[in-house]
Amino acid sequence: MNKVVVVFVSIITLTFTFCSNQDTSKSEDKGAVEVEKVAQEALPNMRKPSEIALRLKAVGAVYLPGIGLDTIKVYDYLKNNNQAALNLGIYYADFVYSLIYKDYNEARMSVIGIDILAEGLGAKAEMNDALIKSFDDSINEEQRLLLLDKGLENTRIKFRSGDNKKTAVLIVTGYYIEQFYEILQIIANYPDDVEEAKRAEMLSLLYLRVGEQDVSLENLIAQVNSIKSWAPAYKTFINDLERLQLAIKEMKTSEELKSLSSKEIQSEKALIDVRRKVLKLRGFITE
Repeated sequence: MNKVVVVFVSIITLTFTFCSNQDTSKSEDKGAVEVEKVAQEALPNMRKPSEIALRLKAVGAVYLPGIGLDTIKVYDYLKNNNQAALNLGIYYADFVYSLIYKDYNEARMSVIGIDILAEGLGAKAEMNDALIKSFDDSINEEQRLLLLDKGLENTRIKFRSGDNKKTAVLIVTGYYIEQFYEILQIIANYPDDVEEAKRAEMLSLLYLRVGEQDVSLENLIAQVNSIKSWAPAYKTFINDLERLQLAIKEMKTSEELKSLSSKEIQSEKALIDVRRKVLKLRGFITE
């Protein structure tokens, strides 16, 4: 197995912890446990951005540069902590996607977004120095992989204080929506200059990757339901997540896809409905 695959499979994840010192209070210790619990409950039951990106690359899916979130509005997101947390998750998913495909310029942009929003949320985005150095175009590929291996082990987001359960849930929600968005954008914009049988096979695989998110989405909805203090946007957002789950249940099976051409897969009714709902959710987060 390629070493870069081993690196990302084994260690990339979001880690929610507190920055602590010897005087940390019992309440802060409780908060740290709570944040860890959120991550333990949500992440293992969801496909992480690294897993999604690795699957895309493993099956030979094309890389679409520029589909990630730019940083034009990043300071606007800081005006609302909920929106900042959601977009931090989006930048994280974009970071992983571009890094796995070795688009270091896109990855740099995502790091800027992560750093600004983490700081605004009273956290620190600890991008290990080795990870930052891996973006240096002057180093060779072997050195780059060694730096990635070292850097990702210690790259994490640390909250400094307070009850961060809601923030953790929203970060997870943001990157979950973004991984959906990335797959759907690849399907919608898949190149035409690919032999039809191969194109149909690839789009079928990607279609099924979307359809298998049903259980993960159910777990995510349960997490979002646990932060009902998020108002007034909470009700609309949770309703949209539930509608997305219903739309996914309407998607075709692998057997049903076999008779469809690549164009028919792209225009399949349930897929179009799922994409419309994901775009609405992402628009709510980023606009």
